[in-house]
Amino acid sequence: MYKELDASMITRDALLILKGHNVTAWRQNNHATRGRMNNVKKGVSDIIGYNNSTGVAVFVEVKKIGDKLSREQKDLLTHAARSGCIVMIATQGDGFYTELIDYMEYIK
Repeated sequence: MYKELDASMITRDALLILKGHNVTAWRQNNHATRGRMNNVKKGVSDIIGYNNSTGVAVFVEVKKIGDKLSREQKDLLTHAARSGCIVMIATQGDGFYTELIDYMEYIK
């Protein structure tokens, strides 16, 4: 049995994979902070970026084993995909590695 990857490990790996595919991307901090008003849109992706060659926006939602997309995440990702953005899910593959899956394949 393989060790289960946590969200921070999947995020780190996904950022490296994206960098290797000519994508500038960053982790989007979308957690509430005590004492600060949270102005982040509900459902915003964990990783946001753009393809350096085409300028096309990239949205990646990180999901560890057992996690599910919220209604807000599905709405944002579906709208982004239909608008021509690159939309993916970063998750643990069949072993101890991270894989990026096309969003439209993931929701089938």
